[in-house]
Amino acid sequence: MQHKVTTTDSHPSPGGGILTMVTGDLAVDGNVTTPLKFAQTFLLMPTPDGSWFIHNDVFRLNYG
Repeated sequence: MQHKVTTTDSHPSPGGGILTMVTGDLAVDGNVTTPLKFAQTFLLMPTPDGSWFIHNDVFRLNYG
């Protein structure tokens, strides 16, 4: 599986988090000529020790 990110948008959220949306192409089984389109949105939240964790994650294959 191979992926290629085409867009990334990030915005601050309450509580010091970062809401990020990514779109791109996903090549499955080496098929780079007709990749699937995907979108993923996730919310990164800080922890008290300075690290981050994914609070929410939504992944969608866009095909049809």
